[in-house]
Amino acid sequence: MEQLNPTEQERVGTQNQMILRALQRGRSLTPLHIFREFGCLRASARIYDLRRMGHAVKTRMVQVRGSKRVAEYYIENND
Repeated sequence: MEQLNPTEQERVGTQNQMILRALQRGRSLTPLHIFREFGCLRASARIYDLRRMGHAVKTRMVQVRGSKRVAEYYIENND
């Protein structure tokens, strides 16, 4: 596990919170969405953090720009 200084820990915590809020509101996010909206270069690390906190973040692969496939993260809404 990487060691973070207090400033980095705060930034990561804030990124996790922002990403979680978006997912809980029913949004699906790709790493590019996460980078553009939240300034996070390591989307998979933030999703890993959220899963370790007990959030049921799911992944599906989606096709973009021809044959390119990327991960898309979401939380199922069980209303």
